[in-house]
Amino acid sequence: DKKDDIRCLKLWLKYIDILGDASTQLPLFEHLSSSEHFQSHALFYEAWASLLESMRRHKEAELIYKKGLQRKAEPLARLERHHKEFEQRVMAGIVLESKNPIADTTRAAQTKRKALANLGDKAG
Repeated sequence: DKKDDIRCLKLWLKYIDILGDASTQLPLFEHLSSSEHFQSHALFYEAWASLLESMRRHKEAELIYKKGLQRKAEPLARLERHHKEFEQRVMAGIVLESKNPIADTTRAAQTKRKALANLGDKAG
């Protein structure tokens, strides 16, 4: 089923990355979710949450991670690890935000690139 094929997910994520503009990327994640695509893959939730984090929409990113965890998206251990790292960045950002907002934005962008780099990850 194409709705759950990791190869299709990776193609979608490459396409979304090429768009490069968060205001264009975000509706595609929302569309894929509402049409129940890729619900069993941790990579889907990681990339979506990473985009939200890069937009400084931490509460929404947290909800996306939780949705993936509730659905037990695979690999679950990796999703749990990424969620924990996200929570640590958010907590650190609360302290750092007033001191260096540019560094916070750069860190979120690096996280997004890291999530997208997982496109080649054989674990899916």
